[in-house]
Amino acid sequence: MFVIDIILIYTIMLNDVEERTYEFAMLRTLGFKKFNLVVVLMVQALFFSIPSTFIGFVLLFIFKNATQVLLYDYAGISCNLPVNQDTVIIGLVTGIIVPMVSNVIPIKQALGTSLRNALDRFRQGTDDIEVSFIRMENFSIDGP
Repeated sequence: MFVIDIILIYTIMLNDVEERTYEFAMLRTLGFKKFNLVVVLMVQALFFSIPSTFIGFVLLFIFKNATQVLLYDYAGISCNLPVNQDTVIIGLVTGIIVPMVSNVIPIKQALGTSLRNALDRFRQGTDDIEVSFIRMENFSIDGP
């Protein structure tokens, strides 16, 4: 589950940064420095991750208590289900640290493109394509 969470969070961050590449290029043309854009993206990741981590822990508390109530009602078992320290650590790592780390590669891609290509909406994603021509004579194949 932890690996699936990492992949999901990375994909969401990558999609968000790719959609906003044009916006970042416009801000760069208006004088924003790359460092300032990185700070904006990191703060945005924190605004997503901190509330979602908090909601996740609230849901953990609700489901834990609901499970205790159901066990008592149906089986007559009174038990206390503690939350392990490992569970809290994995929740914090998945909820806060993974979004911050997963921003690194998308930020490099968004800010690494030239301003001309980032502002041209029709050419997005074409920097990675390389075309090379090879003459067939070099492979001992005669033409018509």
